[in-house]
Amino acid sequence: TGINIHGQVVGESTTASGATHAFLFENGAMVDVGVEGERGTIRRHSRGRAGERSGSVVPAQTESEPVIEVPPAVAREYANRFVGLRVVIGEDGRVREAHVISPLCPECDRAAVAAVMRYRFKPARDARGNPVESRQAVPVMIPAPEGK
Repeated sequence: TGINIHGQVVGESTTASGATHAFLFENGAMVDVGVEGERGTIRRHSRGRAGERSGSVVPAQTESEPVIEVPPAVAREYANRFVGLRVVIGEDGRVREAHVISPLCPECDRAAVAAVMRYRFKPARDARGNPVESRQAVPVMIPAPEGK
């Protein structure tokens, strides 16, 4: 769980059945950006509170989010929908690995992984304030085409 540059709480949660869902907290509601194997699923939930932390690790926080680049036709079809990714963030704040957990379309999925690999984070910190490697879910929104 972390906070992106838009002030949204983002993370992942595991359901009782064992499915992993990526989420973001936006406008007072939790937005479920899907579960592995579903395409473009978004459901809103009214539970959860922004800014809560569990344990003694301070989660990584987004410092920069490069724009995702997709062809205009893809942007028109999938605008404002999300690809959910699970990422590994190194002690230096760089993304080491990214895996799609909530696919949308092949072009969107590839573009989301490429974009998130360019993201920069303030690394997670342990109870002593030392940077540590962390894993978290990151929803990546497909932008509307320019001029739309």
